[in-house]
Amino acid sequence: MSARLAFLFPGQGSYVPGLFGQLAGRCPVVADTLSAVDAAVARLGHEPVSPVLLSSGAPSLQQLAGAEPTTLHLAIFTASVVTYRLLTECGVRPDVLLGHSFGDLIALTVSGAWSLDDGVRLVVLGDEALRRSAKARGGMVALDCGARRARALLAAVGERHLGIAADNSPGQVVVSGPHAELEHLSRVAGAFGVSATRLRVPHPFHNAVLAGTAKKFATDATVIARRAPRLRVYSSILGRYVTGPADVDRIVTGHLTMPVRFLDAVRQVQADGVGEFVECGPKGTLTRLVAGTLPGVVVTAPLLRRTDWETWSAGLRAVSARKGADA
Repeated sequence: MSARLAFLFPGQGSYVPGLFGQLAGRCPVVADTLSAVDAAVARLGHEPVSPVLLSSGAPSLQQLAGAEPTTLHLAIFTASVVTYRLLTECGVRPDVLLGHSFGDLIALTVSGAWSLDDGVRLVVLGDEALRRSAKARGGMVALDCGARRARALLAAVGERHLGIAADNSPGQVVVSGPHAELEHLSRVAGAFGVSATRLRVPHPFHNAVLAGTAKKFATDATVIARRAPRLRVYSSILGRYVTGPADVDRIVTGHLTMPVRFLDAVRQVQADGVGEFVECGPKGTLTRLVAGTLPGVVVTAPLLRRTDWETWSAGLRAVSARKGADA
């Protein structure tokens, strides 16, 4: 029996300025998808997102996170959708889609749970809710330790608004909360020999402090109809496969406050036969986590950085060859 293939959809931080600048002229699907997203964004009264994905002189991750978070989130969303379409147009088909954090919404979009236009609208509605919320001020810190040690550190710190936002791997947990409490946690973690890295994100995602914001977003998002996905989706937020519209609704309403269980998710899909993971987005953050968690699986990140046609094609041929050998 051949190994199954999972597409990974990253969330916060998965942005490279001008990611598609060297591919747009060779791949019509890039230009077509960027145009479709720009049209959807324009109907919502926002500036187009394509310039930050086509120009290498576009603002950095840090600049967008601080000044234009909606543009950043639209860029992350669009980059993953474009990568998914590039892969599938070339015949690389996933057996399961697996998102991380915000990536759950992207996975649901390409699965057909709603249209591309509605996916764009969800991104904008979420950012509008966050922008209006005083509770949305804060951030996230990655700790180089497992969940058990992270919980012990949180108990030692005693800050009531901190919480584990993502259990990513045996050696990485992300904590979210207010800035001052995260600074306290970082100092305590350092004293215990645990490295703490502030992430370039504009809000304390996956934290109960956003409960009011999540409720407002959920109300605004009721205008978007949910359908059962046409492709198999494993949600790292729900901790199981998505079975119908009710599950899609739970992800939409809970993704700002519910923790991400990525470690459990990759272990489960591996147990279900997945032996290869391909990242639909830049940087390769998720494939590095998977490689460190599941020795022996094959991981591919075809868009680690701005890539020309030849490099992209070589990576694609490698994935296609493995699937052909397994078939």
